[in-house]
Amino acid sequence: KHDHQSLYPVKKVEGKHPIMKKFPDNWISPKDELYIIEKTGPNTKVLATSVSEVDGKTYPVIWTNQYGKARVFGTTFGHSDDTFKDPVFTDLLVRGILWAAKK
Repeated sequence: KHDHQSLYPVKKVEGKHPIMKKFPDNWISPKDELYIIEKTGPNTKVLATSVSEVDGKTYPVIWTNQYGKARVFGTTFGHSDDTFKDPVFTDLLVRGILWAAKK
């Protein structure tokens, strides 16, 4: 499930991770949905979170995971054209894809 579309402030949890290296400390998403991720796997490393405007709880919005030998990068953002027009978001995607590809 997800919350309504809004501008969600994003808090870095793992600022030294290569994916988050250039990610700003004070980024606010363009109008997008906050997915409610209540449980992560044992190999999941949460890189950034955001707070629900509905229930006030903090949820992962950017993470990595290890699945066998594969690296996985994930984000719940990306549900609006405005998000994909944001250079901070597209730079995050590039770094995430490069990290997952071990480049």
